Amino acid sequence: MNRIVNAMPFNRLSYFIEYKAAWAGVPVIKVNEAYSSRECHVCKQDGKRPSQGRFHCSACGEYNADLNSAVNIGSRALAYMAIAGAPGTAPMKGTTSP
Repeated sequence: MNRIVNAMPFNRLSYFIEYKAAWAGVPVIKVNEAYSSRECHVCKQDGKRPSQGRFHCSACGEYNADLNSAVNIGSRALAYMAIAGAPGTAPMKGTTSP
């Protein structure tokens, strides 16, 4: 029962994101986040987390743990897009978002 209760907020958030994205015509990519905090985003080797906020790679040095995980998840999303044949897009230089 604890697992069900703890999973509900994430599932509800996922549903809302998918619903709102579909309403706006924006595609959603679900990325497996497993082990994203244990893999170095530079060299892809396993590293260690000596504390909650730090990630240490024996080859590359230390990084912020959240930044390391976020870059890994972003790289996985781009890889999924490439497999699916989706074009990668980036904002044009000199433009601003509303």
